[in-house]
Amino acid sequence: MHAHTMFTWLTRRRRATRRLGMPTQTSAEDHRYFFISNDQGEAMRLNLQHFMFAREFGSDRAVPVQVLPQPIELLDVACGTGFWAIQQAKELAPFGANVVGFDKQLPAATTSSERPDNCLLIAGDALDRFPFGDAAFSYVMMRACSAFVPRAHWPAFLREAARVTRPGGFVEVRDFGVVVSESQAMTTLTRIFTQLADSVGIYPGAGPHLRTIFSASGFSSPRIMTRQVRFGRPRGTPGGSLMVTDYLAVLKRVTVPISQSGITWNHSPITATRWADWLVEAEADSQQGKKTAVQLTCAVARRAA
Repeated sequence: MHAHTMFTWLTRRRRATRRLGMPTQTSAEDHRYFFISNDQGEAMRLNLQHFMFAREFGSDRAVPVQVLPQPIELLDVACGTGFWAIQQAKELAPFGANVVGFDKQLPAATTSSERPDNCLLIAGDALDRFPFGDAAFSYVMMRACSAFVPRAHWPAFLREAARVTRPGGFVEVRDFGVVVSESQAMTTLTRIFTQLADSVGIYPGAGPHLRTIFSASGFSSPRIMTRQVRFGRPRGTPGGSLMVTDYLAVLKRVTVPISQSGITWNHSPITATRWADWLVEAEADSQQGKKTAVQLTCAVARRAA
């Protein structure tokens, strides 16, 4: 389906869905892998994460608009709050671009006055076949998807992105590595969080694996860029404080899964209280300027013409 035809079709479908009273989002309970809660606090965290990536890489998108296949149509996979999609729609409106975002939980911004007419946000599960025709978009963004994509599913996930990308278009993935810290409490939290991720079959951070994942998905020669985000004395990086705030929020939100996981530390069960004590200590260490860092990876590949 032609890109602008796709956008028009999606817009009409969205209006019909509202008029007929059909469901506009999928059930939160049937999400198979995502174990971080979806509420206002999570929305704020996702927006902080957006700014962190943008500050460290210097932009929201590694591909200049001038090289995107015309007509310009962007897709934000698992778009979260819809913030990136909305900002891109505003920025690229002078180029006649349209932006579509989809997520398991329909973003509240769907009906917001902040959403411009050239931005559409719809419900859809990124672990299933994407709800679009082949070759519909000139650019696809997939950011911080480690939290819900199983390790074994990553190649299929990238192949879906390739399927909906037009020849000559681009797929971009941005993700984390594993946090390292001078704080003993932060290090303990990270090691246990990594065990939790392993137990449910996801990467604690897919960033270091992106080159391999792209190759397994049929892409050749992805462009890989890395940035080390640093927080603490003597000098951090632009996104350092956002990184620590984001990471501590994630660790706090996995308190219940951790306490129910059966994971032990020093031969003792990890209770919610014990986890909370480590969080308090890690936050205090951060306030004292102890160093914490993580590597971000941006991988970009072009679909063969």
